[in-house]
Amino acid sequence: TSKLTLNLGLRYDLEFGPTERFDRFSRFDPYVTSPIAAQTGMALRGMMQFAGVDEESRRRWNSDANNFGPRVGFAYRAADSLVFRGGYGIYYLPGLYRIYSVSDPGFSQTTSFVSTIDGVTPVGSLSNPFPSGLDQPLGAATGPLNSLGSSVSARAREYPSPYVQQWNFNIQKELPGNLLLDVAYAGSHSAKLPISLSLTQVPPSAWGAVGDSNRVAELNTSVSNPFYGIITSGSLSGKTVMRSKLLTAYSQYTGASLALSAGNSSYHSFRLRAQKRMADGFTATLSYTVSKNIGDVNNDVTGFLDSGTGTGAGDVGYQNNYDIHNDRSVLSGDLPQRLAVSGVWQLPFGRGRRFGSHAGWFTNGVFGGWQMNGMLTLQAGFPLAIGATGSPAYAGSRTSRVSGEVAATSGDIRNRLGGVSSSQGYINPSAFRLSRSFEFGDTPRWLSDLRGDGMKNLDLSLFKTFRLGERAGLQLRGEAFNVTNSVQFAFPNATFNNKSFGIISAQA
Repeated sequence: TSKLTLNLGLRYDLEFGPTERFDRFSRFDPYVTSPIAAQTGMALRGMMQFAGVDEESRRRWNSDANNFGPRVGFAYRAADSLVFRGGYGIYYLPGLYRIYSVSDPGFSQTTSFVSTIDGVTPVGSLSNPFPSGLDQPLGAATGPLNSLGSSVSARAREYPSPYVQQWNFNIQKELPGNLLLDVAYAGSHSAKLPISLSLTQVPPSAWGAVGDSNRVAELNTSVSNPFYGIITSGSLSGKTVMRSKLLTAYSQYTGASLALSAGNSSYHSFRLRAQKRMADGFTATLSYTVSKNIGDVNNDVTGFLDSGTGTGAGDVGYQNNYDIHNDRSVLSGDLPQRLAVSGVWQLPFGRGRRFGSHAGWFTNGVFGGWQMNGMLTLQAGFPLAIGATGSPAYAGSRTSRVSGEVAATSGDIRNRLGGVSSSQGYINPSAFRLSRSFEFGDTPRWLSDLRGDGMKNLDLSLFKTFRLGERAGLQLRGEAFNVTNSVQFAFPNATFNNKSFGIISAQA
């Protein structure tokens, strides 16, 4: 109708699991019974599978044929100066972003260069670096026992496409004086996001009571190795092995990880925007956003985007790989408040302007054609992640909070740099403690109440335009970024029990 516009659409994505021309794919299947289970007398799972062998699919993962993406949008003009808008859509992550750097055991081989054996007699040389030839990959001939006794990585066969639901609603009102007011809400929910899990964590069911030193000693006791004689190289080839190793889900491997679609996140934001449209050469825009970004994903595919990776706390992965949803927290990109104000002012001097509209060429050349621009940005800091060093055996990977203590110190940040710069650091060390054996730390992966330095930035510029006839002009610009010379400090060292904990030693 003349007041209501609807946009309705449906997108369908069909993306097949990738194949390789010569079937040079291999993967670790964590669900099948291990071929050495009977020999060891253990209920072992997991073995290598090769594309196109023994009814194994040629594809990296099963194709997902359920990717329907509806699109709904509307605009309703309630009055000449009042409009309501909204929209909803589902969008799927392309497969390119799900192809991890997971190796394909059997299809790669490294030949080591040997310069000498006895320290005197040359073996390899620049002219003949590999006199014995290159070691060739064995491919699927290595069979399901490939990588036994070493580290493996897995990709789940059932690997549905990650997707995000996005929605928004806003009200636009035109007020007197060429002022536009825009109030908006935007939200999203992401599901089946790519994550990476370690499969070799000692399960909590095998833990003892919190701080139980006897159970620690029991888990660290060497026992008879059921893999002796079966695994012939590496740390699992000896006659004994630590008891804790035999309690892990895939104890026949020194390490195992699984890439799968299991992460979730959500985002909610409220935005207020006011725009003063061009009047007497002046335009200004103010935008204020309050938001929250929360989830249980890690930076498996977005490490280069995650601000939280620079906290000095190391990998802020999952504490309990058997219950990742308990690690839900604000995410590293959470930005609770942001204010941006910008303006453009064409100074009212010179030809065609309020003052001096009939000025001569010299007067106009000096006073006319000037324009000022400015942008002010104020925003809160990104959340910090607290790591830990020196934790006892079988303790959670994160610290625990101390009741009644505030995580951040108070005062101007210049007095909280720590080290030789000030008496106190940016973080209050009394607010944290090391987790004990068989205790998961209750500090979230990222802390909403402990954030890095926020942004205070003002950019200004002054333009002067000279008209050179009807079709040409010359513009001189003077631009000052961060004209107030405001420092934005980098994240502090956030590894608890480290002598540099809480110290800020650089600019962002």
